[in-house]
Amino acid sequence: LFLGPIRAIIGIALFIILCSFSAGFRWLQARVGIPRKYFKTFLLRIVQIGFRCLFLAFGHLYIRGKGEIDKEARVVITNHTCFHDAMIISVCRDVSVVSKIEFERYFKWLFDIVDPIYVRRDVSGGQTKLIKEHIDNKDLLPILIFPEGTRTNGDILLKFHRSPFLSEYKVQPMLIRYWMPLV
Repeated sequence: LFLGPIRAIIGIALFIILCSFSAGFRWLQARVGIPRKYFKTFLLRIVQIGFRCLFLAFGHLYIRGKGEIDKEARVVITNHTCFHDAMIISVCRDVSVVSKIEFERYFKWLFDIVDPIYVRRDVSGGQTKLIKEHIDNKDLLPILIFPEGTRTNGDILLKFHRSPFLSEYKVQPMLIRYWMPLV
């Protein structure tokens, strides 16, 4: 009971500090005119450490991976059960994210590091073309897509969107399952 609040305060504070540093560095990089591709890996590692601090704050003590990560895959698909699923996958593998446009207002400073694709869910068409262009651009990170398009509790399987499967590149499936004994 006593360590929980301390763990939460320290984890959240470190997350904010590390992610703010990365966002500030990215802003400074843009002001000076240094291309975005420079320092990208460095900034990703800092944000990943920030994510791990946040996970510690919420009781995720470790992330266990089974199987092999296919470095050639340009698309990563996974189930979506919680807001921080993309953070967990990004700790395991460098990925760009597909996110709904509403998150751009609040999290652009953080998502901008991974060259996200913001999609409007109320507009049909055009989103698939953006995703396919990102997949085909090898200068960008592989893309993380939640093929069901929304969060679920895992009890049912929703219809998959087809965009992850329209490219000739490999698709890497991943599964997220939570066990949080300290929450």
